[in-house]
Amino acid sequence: MFSKNKKGKHIKEENTTAETSRKLLIYSIASSILLPLFYLLSLYTVTSSCAQQQPLGGGPRDTFPPNLITELSTPNFQTNFEKKDIQLVFDEYIELRDVIKQVVVSPPLQYIPKVKRVKGFKTAEFQFNEEEVLKEGVTYAINFGESIKDLTEGNEVENLQFLFSTGDYIDSLEMSGTITDVLTGDPIPDALFMLYENFADTVVRTEKPYYFGKADNDGNFTIKYLKAGAFKGFALEDQDLNYLFNIPKERIGFTLDSIIINDSTETTIQIQLFEENTTLGKPKMEASTYGFVKMGFKRPPYDATIDYDVVGQEMYKETEGDTIRYWYNLQDSLDWNFYFHRDTLVDTLQVRALARNTTALALTRERNAEDKIPLNPFKPLPLTFNHPIKNLDTSLVNFRKLTIQQPAIDSIDMDSTAIEIVDTLNSDATEKPIRVIITDSTAIFREDTVATALATTANDTTIAPIIQKGPRLLAKYKVDSVIKRTLIVTHEWEENANYQLEILPGAIIDWYDEPNADTILLNYIVKPKNEFGTINLTATEMDSTKSYWFQLLLGENVVKAFAVQNQKEYKESFSALLPGKYSLKVIEDLDEDGRWSTGNYDKKLQPERISTASIEELRAGWDVEAEVKVNFENKESETTEPTKDSN
Repeated sequence: MFSKNKKGKHIKEENTTAETSRKLLIYSIASSILLPLFYLLSLYTVTSSCAQQQPLGGGPRDTFPPNLITELSTPNFQTNFEKKDIQLVFDEYIELRDVIKQVVVSPPLQYIPKVKRVKGFKTAEFQFNEEEVLKEGVTYAINFGESIKDLTEGNEVENLQFLFSTGDYIDSLEMSGTITDVLTGDPIPDALFMLYENFADTVVRTEKPYYFGKADNDGNFTIKYLKAGAFKGFALEDQDLNYLFNIPKERIGFTLDSIIINDSTETTIQIQLFEENTTLGKPKMEASTYGFVKMGFKRPPYDATIDYDVVGQEMYKETEGDTIRYWYNLQDSLDWNFYFHRDTLVDTLQVRALARNTTALALTRERNAEDKIPLNPFKPLPLTFNHPIKNLDTSLVNFRKLTIQQPAIDSIDMDSTAIEIVDTLNSDATEKPIRVIITDSTAIFREDTVATALATTANDTTIAPIIQKGPRLLAKYKVDSVIKRTLIVTHEWEENANYQLEILPGAIIDWYDEPNADTILLNYIVKPKNEFGTINLTATEMDSTKSYWFQLLLGENVVKAFAVQNQKEYKESFSALLPGKYSLKVIEDLDEDGRWSTGNYDKKLQPERISTASIEELRAGWDVEAEVKVNFENKESETTEPTKDSN
């Protein structure tokens, strides 16, 4: 087994023993490294298989949320609580989602806590910041919202709340309410209603609340576990999630009186959020075209103060929405300025001298001569242009009634290029018929009468209707006193009649002393009166010492707006209305400025209240009797069941 050398030494045995020792050492080292790695790899494979977010094949889908194991979790409803980590142990693997938004603590903590998974992903741990100091004698509520779900199916743990008190008992009082938008009445999900022990005006900007509640999707909120006392109430659309009113665009709401919490009174409030008026800021001005300046603002500029250099220009101003438009006519080429005043500042906006190149006068809504524009038989005809109007020469305006009738074919000579037809528009049957010459798609007309016939080919025996223009009609023309770009045409319209308005070149002189260069030809057809309806409105239960601003709406469009003052009851009939779904908006116009005014927290001004009432749908030819009881408390005014009379 062993060989010997010349000296008789066991060389092979020594070498074999050394080799064996070396192999044993390598095996020992490899085992100490590879076996743990193999074990960890096997464990990872098993746990990874368990953590796959898909149901196991062959079994029913899991529809149940994780269950809290109270015996293993931090005890709930503790009193004399001292700051420590809170652990919630569940019976299956969980995941956490959107904890910053979903996990809400009331009263709010000064420092953001941590919420994380621990112990094999079945435990959620709430960790206070080490610098957090809990208030003495206060009941805290930690609401976990929708932050905890099971790992496989995403089933949410609902209504999970952890309560503790730093005092001897858990407070048990509560209050509730609803948060809506003052303009629309819509609920505002996630809006906060906050309570403060500090009544200073600045507290909403400098301190987190003592208690707060968050509105659900219906705008409802409840604040539980309150102590008795008087509190300041403030609602906030908290855009930066810091419980402070520090962004001007955040919607807010507040109570003027203290909120009293006790065990003998049920506290329920309704609060409406509004956005305070922001400063106008410097407008964005466009003045690259001669004769026209447009200024855009961040909000409607009803309180804007604007001056300008007087250098001999003629000026006209219109305000629409958040925009002010100026048209100017200046004979000399000069630079001049607008001056926009805001607080103690004055912004200078320069209008540079420009070449006198103006756009052509035209209607703001283009119409083809072939279009038949429907007319309301009860109302005048408005024509709005792109420039203000200075003068109108009515001698260059032709307004006529059109008579349209299908001619009767008397005889056809297919061997000839002529077709004779009877002019059925003439009452005198002895008058000779119109002779129409047929060409290959040419419109031709008889010279001795204003009549036209159209034909396509000599083989087509269909003759288009004959259009006969009547004499010029008398109509009243005037430039609108408010919108000087609008020309108003008034006439006693005849139902179902066709009219044509022809405005010849030079008839209209615009703001730049330029005439219309082209003929404007418009055709109209008057709708039947029975296609319209009437709403007979009666508004009741108003305060006779106040002023109101009424708006009759068709959808979102204002049909009519007007003021009602010093009346308990108001009646008016609105005729010539298109069929549709109408509503009445009533604004409690406290400052009597003919518009809705928002609130201001620092000035303790609440927004003007708004009440809306739906009116039964108006149908063609119907009269609707609508009685509206104005009610600002419930936002939606009560409308009595109307009676409808068909004409």
